[in-house]
Amino acid sequence: MRLLSIALLSCAAVSAQQSLTTTFANNNAGAAGGGVYFTLSAGVGADITVTDIDFNFSSVAGSAGSVDIYTFPGGHAGNELLGTAGGWVLAATCPIAASNATGTPTNGVLSAPLTVLAGTSVGIAYVDGTLGTAHAYTTGTAPFPLNYLGCGATLDAGTASNSPFTGGLFTPRVVNTTINYSAAGNCASLESLGDGCTEASASVYELTTLDVFALTNTMTGIDYINTGAGYLLTTAAGTFVPVGTVDPATVPVPGVGDDAVVPAGTLGLEFGS
Repeated sequence: MRLLSIALLSCAAVSAQQSLTTTFANNNAGAAGGGVYFTLSAGVGADITVTDIDFNFSSVAGSAGSVDIYTFPGGHAGNELLGTAGGWVLAATCPIAASNATGTPTNGVLSAPLTVLAGTSVGIAYVDGTLGTAHAYTTGTAPFPLNYLGCGATLDAGTASNSPFTGGLFTPRVVNTTINYSAAGNCASLESLGDGCTEASASVYELTTLDVFALTNTMTGIDYINTGAGYLLTTAAGTFVPVGTVDPATVPVPGVGDDAVVPAGTLGLEFGS
């Protein structure tokens, strides 16, 4: 018997407050006054309205200023250097009373809420206003992904430039941020309801006697048959080799190399040595 955590879908209340975080493990930063670009998308089921944002600054802790939030319809990719004349619109400003240390969030409340309509995407640019310092961000290579999922929202990173909407573009770059927003509708989420119990085997040895398995490459197969209430395990008998009678390093395992696994059938199972 194995304990199994049971999770069911539930619906959050209408207009519930949500948040989407990328990372604050910065390993890069742009020049003072530069911009960081990404795309924010709302799911098909609900609008999202951004109310406040956490930033990551490379400034000395305690710096004051503001961050301008620009938007571009459809997304950021390919549009970063078009400038305000090319479609970027100043949507809000976030006053910063005092920045926190680099690598820790600094919150700013938008001067006006930013709404992304259900099923649409918008490009976002964080541009330092009067803060006079650079955004800290992360180079988008493993283990840092470029896509982040929130409840009813997704964030696709991203690029950066040392001058907003002009100059050379650095890619990929992951904006360091937490976006706090409300979801104007039902938002599905996972909720743990406790532990249950299921009869499942972590090893075929739990369902069979040891002497049906051969370490001499003579066993012909293992079959899992779906009975409608579980899987019936059947095996073809081989020659039993008692433990200690041979050096395990010299005994071949059927079709599998040392410390390796191969697919076994169509159920997603693996056979390993």
